[in-house]
Amino acid sequence: HMSWEAVRFMREEMRPRIAKAHAGDLVILLNSIWAIDAPPPPAGLPPSVVMTGPLFPLSARAHGLSAANPRHAPLLRWLDSTPSDLPLVYITTGTQATLDERLVRVLHDALSLCRCVTCWSLKEAAQAHLPAAALRGSDRLFVASWIPQLELMRLPRLACVVSHCGWGGVLETASAGKPVVSIPFFGDQPANAKLLRQHGCAITVDHKRCTANAVATAVSRVLDEPAFKANAEK
Repeated sequence: HMSWEAVRFMREEMRPRIAKAHAGDLVILLNSIWAIDAPPPPAGLPPSVVMTGPLFPLSARAHGLSAANPRHAPLLRWLDSTPSDLPLVYITTGTQATLDERLVRVLHDALSLCRCVTCWSLKEAAQAHLPAAALRGSDRLFVASWIPQLELMRLPRLACVVSHCGWGGVLETASAGKPVVSIPFFGDQPANAKLLRQHGCAITVDHKRCTANAVATAVSRVLDEPAFKANAEK
């Protein structure tokens, strides 16, 4: 469940597996697309390394958000209450990274500075770091421990995704044509963020050093500069 670029980036860890693939003793499925991945080696991929293309649940792609789905209803009600002239920004940092109080406050304050409404997928433990007013909800911010991400990606109003750049999320944003502000943490995430930057559809901020102003500037650039959206849609 990674890109060819990540395989190259993590070459020492992956070397034994690639050797087995060359020998035909192991099949590696790359859940990826060449449109955003690193180019294959000149000699081509090993015979047992197969590019599969993005693997998404068909139901999410076919139906989108539904008021009849009780898990979607709170988000839809909130979207209906938001100022319709403001673009939607979605924040997702995956299931593995733990956001400390500083980073939660930085992201909260950053999006408060932007002309947008924000939907944030945030673990319950990390929600304790939010200001009390944010937890009460508003027409500018929706926070939940689970968001129907694939369905949300289908919304034309979604204009920017703030993402840790796990590979599954990268494929989802790329397939939906959404530009990204990336906040990579570890593993293949820095390599994935680099791929998006190379395609002109992302800006990266450092999760250890970023400030609210720096994140707000990055988000505002992605919202205001048409090239990011155009490149994401290619």
